[in-house]
Amino acid sequence: MKATEQIKNFILKLPIGEPFTPKALLEFGPRTAIDQALSRLVQAKFIRRVGRGLYARPFISEWTGAVLPVALERALEAKTKAFGEVIAPHGAVAVNRFNLSTQVPMQMVFLTTGRSRIIEIEGREVKLQHVTSRSLPLGASKPGLALTAMRYLGAKQLEPNHVKRIREQLSEQEWASLKSVLAGQPTWMIETVLRSEGQYA
Repeated sequence: MKATEQIKNFILKLPIGEPFTPKALLEFGPRTAIDQALSRLVQAKFIRRVGRGLYARPFISEWTGAVLPVALERALEAKTKAFGEVIAPHGAVAVNRFNLSTQVPMQMVFLTTGRSRIIEIEGREVKLQHVTSRSLPLGASKPGLALTAMRYLGAKQLEPNHVKRIREQLSEQEWASLKSVLAGQPTWMIETVLRSEGQYA
């Protein structure tokens, strides 16, 4: 079976609109052959290029017939995963999602364990801001987002009440996941979490 047909079959198994990179297709042949196959599939309008080295099957709206944009976070995950990076929403977004703030950042910023840079996805500029792996031990999962929110509030702003409000929005399993990596977080965060549980004076 030719590389183009193998790649097409692989793409058909993905959810419509799910972003992917050429690196996910390396089992089907050398990179040059994969790039040529993707170019043919783009020309045939079977897939579309949504960013540099990023593709997806068109997701057509049932109501308007227009092609809907890909989910930004899914696109970023696919893009950064190809480079072995971990990515997560910015702390300001994390705080907002846990209803600890009503402010929403004007610029689209995500945290990454890779290098800081700006990438473009469907005409939208996204800033990737480098952080250490220690800052994102749970990635973009809900407990990981909780850690990001607490880290963003910082030693001066994070209070036991904030931690209690975050915990109310996590399942027992999610909270246990957060606690499992707490030892690798700053001392002030550990102490505030323990205070929220009445374990630290």
